[in-house]
Amino acid sequence: MSDRIILIRVLGLGSLLTDAQMVFTSRGTLPYLDGIATLPGVVTDLGAQFSSEIGFFESMGSDPSTSFSMISTAETRSALLGRRKIAVQDANGAPVVTTTYVPPLFVAVTIGVSDTSSMFEGQRIRIGTIAWEVTNVLDATTIRAKRIWGSPRTPIPMILAGQEAVGMVVYDLLLATGSVEGLPLVVTTAEVTATSRSEEEVIFRGQITKVGVETSRGASNQITVQCGSLMGYLRNAPFRPPIGSDTILGGRPANFDPLILGAEAGIGGLATNVNVGVYGVPTWAVEGAVVDPDDALKTSMRAWQVRDGGRGCVISYNTGYYATPIAVEDQTATMNFSTGGLGWLMVFDSSFYTPNGGNPITMSMVNYVEGFSERTPGGALFHVTAQSEGAFVCKTATPDYIMLLDLLFGTVDDYLGTYGWRAATEAAWLPYAEDEVTTDLVDIASLEALLQGREDVFPNTSDGTEEVPLFRVLPYDAGNAKTVGDVLGLILKRLGGFMVYDRGKLRFGSWSVNNPIPTVVDDDALAEPAISLDFDRTACLQTVEVELGVYRFRNDSGSDARGTIKRAVSNLDLGAAGIGKTTQMGTFTSWNEGATVVNNFILGSSWFANANQAIVRYSQPAAKVVVTYRNEVSDLVVGETVAFSTAYLPSATGEMGVALATGIVLKAARSWKTPLTEYSLLLFGYVGASASKVPIIAASARCVGGVIGDTIPVDAVYFTRGTSATGGAPTSDVAAFAQTALLAGTNNVAVVLLDANGTVVPGSGGDLAELDVPNSLLKFAAAPFAGTTIVAGYVIVLANASHGLQGWDAFLADSAGTIQGDADLAFPWVT
Repeated sequence: MSDRIILIRVLGLGSLLTDAQMVFTSRGTLPYLDGIATLPGVVTDLGAQFSSEIGFFESMGSDPSTSFSMISTAETRSALLGRRKIAVQDANGAPVVTTTYVPPLFVAVTIGVSDTSSMFEGQRIRIGTIAWEVTNVLDATTIRAKRIWGSPRTPIPMILAGQEAVGMVVYDLLLATGSVEGLPLVVTTAEVTATSRSEEEVIFRGQITKVGVETSRGASNQITVQCGSLMGYLRNAPFRPPIGSDTILGGRPANFDPLILGAEAGIGGLATNVNVGVYGVPTWAVEGAVVDPDDALKTSMRAWQVRDGGRGCVISYNTGYYATPIAVEDQTATMNFSTGGLGWLMVFDSSFYTPNGGNPITMSMVNYVEGFSERTPGGALFHVTAQSEGAFVCKTATPDYIMLLDLLFGTVDDYLGTYGWRAATEAAWLPYAEDEVTTDLVDIASLEALLQGREDVFPNTSDGTEEVPLFRVLPYDAGNAKTVGDVLGLILKRLGGFMVYDRGKLRFGSWSVNNPIPTVVDDDALAEPAISLDFDRTACLQTVEVELGVYRFRNDSGSDARGTIKRAVSNLDLGAAGIGKTTQMGTFTSWNEGATVVNNFILGSSWFANANQAIVRYSQPAAKVVVTYRNEVSDLVVGETVAFSTAYLPSATGEMGVALATGIVLKAARSWKTPLTEYSLLLFGYVGASASKVPIIAASARCVGGVIGDTIPVDAVYFTRGTSATGGAPTSDVAAFAQTALLAGTNNVAVVLLDANGTVVPGSGGDLAELDVPNSLLKFAAAPFAGTTIVAGYVIVLANASHGLQGWDAFLADSAGTIQGDADLAFPWVT
């Protein structure tokens, strides 16, 4: 790739002569780069770019790594090997430390420090991994500073040592840059003719893990840098919502129900403290308000949870909960919820949530306080001895995928920071520079597709009186989750989904449902006719356990309890042979509909349908294929669904040739040196992909009779499964036409009209129809089918070879969507 240049940027590394981020290149420079901050021609080698490798039915891919080498010069040694860290000193010669929480903003922010006597405007400093330039010295203990050198937008909290918050040391960058291990980096390539950064292609994004230099004979005095990817960054990011202390909860005990307290009377109030130096100042700012940079220390805490291990409840105000007064003294904010009444939003037990649940503080969480009966006639107050902490919630209207993006970027309700920020330890804070955007790091489309139709993932809160829930809660196992990877891994596992890293982005996919439009790959992309094929007995699914949390069920002794119920969907043949994998799927919202568990409730659920579909799809060991493709023909990403064809492998029936075997990309081994990529493919559709099969497109719609202008109304569901369809299959008859149009890359399709006997109505061939899926209409540019009378029961089907697609008489499909006639030569919508 001699016409390309490598560019390496380390976020938070730069030159003292400019605010611009330092850029290392493999050859020369580019016109849009800052000449002072660019070290041209120092990159001598870049290792292979390995993507995540996703194991069969695993939820999170591996953490790939890469390395690069640089010529050892005075500039590169200073930037990468410099070890000196010189602390800014106070008037007594001690290191200056931060005394406040530093917010995640790119604009200049106010930072409290122990002493500013040796600090000055224009001074370059480093706090944690972030480089700053002091813009103002406001007083003896306060400065304003802006991020420089591409430092990412992440907060800098104080460290909680016992009950005391300890600040971060402030280092002077005048004489030293300090170590680079732990700093984020981005590796890109671009044509030597590139004129802007938008023309660069990201090939790796991650974090520096190791730096070394080799000066032995045979080596050319080069610096070697090893890096881990965003996957490792996310897996290890701590997850710890803001922790309260000195928590007091007042109310009346429940005398009748062993599962809940407060059934007889409501809870009176909650008071707790939180260290704002560690977590930021909690705020209930007006919903939808734009963040004020001068008030940036505030973090979103719209709700609170009180728990004992993994069991507890989520609470907030019924009314006025956005306007709680907060007093900040000695870096501690005191929150008193005693006015306005509390809204009991939900109870949780492990990772299962029950909306409302009736003032759900469990008996095991409280100790009764004697002597306060005069304050609450008829009963004693109690106080909670359990943990209190901030609850991770979003507005009810917040889409599912944005809630997960909030977990990745620390934002609130929009992944852009418009409405505020999370506390420092309840998000991954994926790093990106000011001239980048969040969508550069995450494939949002794949995340949306994974969560589509799964409204049960993020439970809605309810106080028992509101018709519209107040919040949606991020589900996690409160007693065991320690990292963002733990939280995300559990969600993906319940969904039957996965997350991988490839080509600079985190990408999402699903094992339980299938992309209805796979990418077609064939021998035209082969770098050489060398393909390996093997079958692994572990690459199949023996059992899926559907896991359900139940708020109240009748146990064997006849008493009520809450807990978890599992029902297994199994492949008996694989079970008898003792092969295949066992996994779990499920929901996060507890069932709260009575004292007896009804199997029909589980069997009729969407997660049970997904489990059943997964068992069917992976009913036997799938074929694993390793193949090398030319990037200019087939440039795939890990997790992508493919339809694989080749003349060089035998089919499941033994003859040579495989046609459109559906599968998924498990791994992609990349190198910037050659325009080739080696892929590992798992082909679960291999068995049904013999060379004799041909791809077909099927779509049909039954006319209800008559026209509306130039539009023909049709039955919403007649030939398809309707809303019960899974795996991306069309949920209405017009949706089937729409998927056909998408395959064809057009806005309309050619159709013909058949009478009730399946005979083409004279004069009705080849009209182009535009598709109105929500209203089940086919729209035409003029009177459809030359003004032919449309009789109820007539059927509209695809014209043969419509737009180059191989057509089929879809009138032969029955109302269950099952293909009849030449079924042995036809593919259904989802394989």
